[in-house]
Amino acid sequence: MIRSSMLYWGAVGDSLLFVYRGGILIPVNHKHTLENTLQEQYLSGEITESEALGNPQRKTLVNYLGSENFRSMELAEEPFQLYKGDKIMLCSDGVYNTLTEMEMETILSRPLSPYDAAQAMIDLIEEKRLVHQDNATVIIVERRW
Repeated sequence: MIRSSMLYWGAVGDSLLFVYRGGILIPVNHKHTLENTLQEQYLSGEITESEALGNPQRKTLVNYLGSENFRSMELAEEPFQLYKGDKIMLCSDGVYNTLTEMEMETILSRPLSPYDAAQAMIDLIEEKRLVHQDNATVIIVERRW
């Protein structure tokens, strides 16, 4: 939700929310996948880097709506301050696992409408013709006031 110049958000699952500002994608939330748990275990010394990176289930969702193990929704502790020209992007893993951060930033840097920028990302994903392409959903909103 955007109220005044503040972005309030809640997230669960593996879709990511970014703010594009000044040529840089700023991540707002975290993926709720085993990958994050493995990274925490690696950083605390519980497992090795190869165990964290080599785990075949690292992309498995561990917290999502409908799960018996649903813990809670990740909620913003404080709203995110938005400025004129910021672009807010919500995307599924089929977008951020297919496009590089540089590809997304390049598209967002162009003078395109939010709809056209989202369509450019989907077009680029389709051009890559990945064999096991996951669903790709992207929503972009631009703060113009």
